[in-house]
Amino acid sequence: MEQQTKTIAIHQPYFLPYLGYFQLICQADIFVLLDDVTFIKRGWINRNTILLNQQPFLISLPVEKASQNKLINESYFLLDQRFLEKNLMTIETAYKRAPYFKEIFNLYQQVLLYENRNIPLFIKNSLEQVLNYLSLEKEIKLSHEIDHDKSKKRADKLIDLTGNLQGTHYINSIGGQSLYQPDAFLHHGIKLSFLRPELRPYQQFNHPFVEKLSMLDALMFNSPAAIKHMLLTQFTLI
Repeated sequence: MEQQTKTIAIHQPYFLPYLGYFQLICQADIFVLLDDVTFIKRGWINRNTILLNQQPFLISLPVEKASQNKLINESYFLLDQRFLEKNLMTIETAYKRAPYFKEIFNLYQQVLLYENRNIPLFIKNSLEQVLNYLSLEKEIKLSHEIDHDKSKKRADKLIDLTGNLQGTHYINSIGGQSLYQPDAFLHHGIKLSFLRPELRPYQQFNHPFVEKLSMLDALMFNSPAAIKHMLLTQFTLI
């Protein structure tokens, strides 16, 4: 009897990442947030870009005692009332005229008000909230909760995690094409693929399109059905 394919994708937790990240989630049977690796400052774990005054604008969630000597799962967001009010005001200023502002602003508020500020748990919840809004059901796990050799690096760590989840197919974002070799995965009975987004512009008010913004931007301007179409069709697996 032929073995059934079980697809795994793994990525560090990013705050409301762009559509390509969500495409990776949607192609996996299990999506793993790689949270037992070092926290990287000035990365995308706690930051992303939105559209403000026709330009990309960086928003950042403050991190309590941010340190590259800590693991991601040892790090916490520090979201006090002053930050929340200022951040929400920025989002309202940027998107109050967007067609889906009301429902997405409410969703974003719920994301920020999540009680557990542990970074991977907070981000896991934010991803699940977006997927629920889109009526997409996906299983998301945290790597530190999966039995694997935490001393392994790069490809070996991904292979170990995939194998321990009984995965037969591992999908990586296209950026890993220069890092990971199919033969190394095949040696462990795992097929390796790379997801290359082929996202098309969508209407952002009446201005030239600005690409690769946070999923928040796509949600503000598109219906759930339109976003699901982007997620499920606008990419190539290689």
